[in-house]
Amino acid sequence: GSKDLFIDEVDTLDQYRKRGVATAMVEKMIKIAGSLGIEEVWVEAEKDNLAANKTYQKLCPTEIVKAINYSYKIKQ
Repeated sequence: GSKDLFIDEVDTLDQYRKRGVATAMVEKMIKIAGSLGIEEVWVEAEKDNLAANKTYQKLCPTEIVKAINYSYKIKQ
């Protein structure tokens, strides 16, 4: 099977936002993944997280998938 890497969360401190830090982190993770034989890297962003979507689109993805995620709150 293929070897995939899912990047679960990317965040930067407020004072480092809009300085290319998140872009550099994701680029570096993709580069490291490639050196480890990973065949595909994917990361998710909420539709309304405009900054994250802009960052990921800048990195020239090979595919953009409209995913459906399910969440379940546990009633106590």
